[in-house]
Amino acid sequence: MGVSDIRFGVELYELEKAAKADFPQIALDYSIAIGSCNSVTDQLAQVMDRPGFFGGDAKGPVYNAYLALHATVVGFLTDTVKNLEDTATALDKAAQYFAGTDQTAAEEMNRRMHDDPALSVTQNVPGRYRPGRRAYVE
Repeated sequence: MGVSDIRFGVELYELEKAAKADFPQIALDYSIAIGSCNSVTDQLAQVMDRPGFFGGDAKGPVYNAYLALHATVVGFLTDTVKNLEDTATALDKAAQYFAGTDQTAAEEMNRRMHDDPALSVTQNVPGRYRPGRRAYVE
């Protein structure tokens, strides 16, 4: 068991933690922001109603511009969630692939993952990683 193999296992664990805990948490924060943005639009039309004697559009001059801005912001947030999820998937695949090349590193990764409460919450069924197999059985 070489020191470099253990160090490699630590780095694989960090990749796996980012993929399984950190990135999903950040994506969740963005999803909450999307929900908050969307909750504003539920009553927006009612709030923007104005009496006809003001003339012009019944919703006022800001309504359509707000909806366009809202759609743009929610679009950016949605793209960010997708990018975070895609990055987490890629990090997981990379960690699993490289763990498959080094048994000692895989054992160190598994040991650290087992001891990490952030990962035990995000995983359904913990298992042992063996080269050529997934670390977790679904």
